Amino acid sequence: MTASDLKNVRWVTRGSSKDDYERSKKILEDNLDSSDLIPILRTYGTHQDIRNDMMSAHLVLMPSRSEPFGLVGLEAIAAGVPVLISDQSGLADMITKFVNEEKFPRGLLNRIVKTSVRDSDMEANAQTWAGKIRETLLDPETAFNNAKKFKDALLKSEYWVDSQRELLKACGITAI
Repeated sequence: MTASDLKNVRWVTRGSSKDDYERSKKILEDNLDSSDLIPILRTYGTHQDIRNDMMSAHLVLMPSRSEPFGLVGLEAIAAGVPVLISDQSGLADMITKFVNEEKFPRGLLNRIVKTSVRDSDMEANAQTWAGKIRETLLDPETAFNNAKKFKDALLKSEYWVDSQRELLKACGITAI
């Protein structure tokens, strides 16, 4: 399957500074090996811009080879949008922990993509990600039904309560 096999496919990337916009756009275009898919690059935006992007997305990608957490992935889950998350992120670690604690459904593990940090593995990474993207976009109904389950589980987990408690504890505040 290629981009031409799917109707109305757009690749939107948000997060370029105005100063780096032209250079970043050229990098995207030069490295995207598809005449059917033209990347749309957007500069950093407001919360409303990000919300609008999320609400029009069929899939959010977080392919980081190194990510301390991964807020964009969490935002996608909270918005009920299908997401693919690099296993090289704190968000993947949090999801795995909560699945093991039975706070999140096991199916959320399928949204975590094994991603090598080695430059020599870039082609293999691209193939792995392409397969997961294909799988998601070919069955959007299942992807969105699962995304809703993941959103509901995220809200029910109240993960932020433990996070706040840990932050306060790290700051030496033990009683609230």
